[in-house]
Amino acid sequence: MKMKNIFRIILLFAVITVVSGCGESKTTTNQTAANNQTSVEDVLQAQITQADAEENTETEINSDIANNSVSDIAMVQAEFDEEEPAVTDAEGGIDIDLSILSDVMASSEIYNMIYEPEDYIGKTIKMRGQFSSYYQEDTDQYWFTCNRFDGCCSWVGLEFVLTDDYSYPDDYPDEEDTITVIGRFDTYQEGETTYCTLRDAVLEA
Repeated sequence: MKMKNIFRIILLFAVITVVSGCGESKTTTNQTAANNQTSVEDVLQAQITQADAEENTETEINSDIANNSVSDIAMVQAEFDEEEPAVTDAEGGIDIDLSILSDVMASSEIYNMIYEPEDYIGKTIKMRGQFSSYYQEDTDQYWFTCNRFDGCCSWVGLEFVLTDDYSYPDDYPDEEDTITVIGRFDTYQEGETTYCTLRDAVLEA
């Protein structure tokens, strides 16, 4: 009987130990799983937070770019609004005054004259720019132009023909001198090409 009791006691102790061990193992496993789950959630939350921060930064950058673009457009528009109109009153005898315009605006108007000359024929044009001459050997003829820088990378000009009161070269300016010329806009044809010119032109002192 004593042996059986001793054996039961040993067996009971063993069962308690095993149960305790399993319980501890299960608790440890649950804690580990919980820790792992918490760790994963932390990582995901950190990634979400980082993505939100990057999105907000990108939104701010795009907003700044948009604002700057609007600001740039407004500045350009303001510059154009500040320009005086090319068309003046009839009392001055000038229909279109390019001399009061900036390089960009004057060049734009000259391009319009070149591509749509019918809208300008007969109008009195005043222009200020750089004098240039060209000699054509086969016709023994000089050509004279007043040129404006287009504000970017090239020059654009209008040909002019001074009245008979001017004698070349005595009464003509030197190459690249700044001049102001006033003349009546007209066109002429050479072959299939239409050219623009200011006829009966005079140089303004």
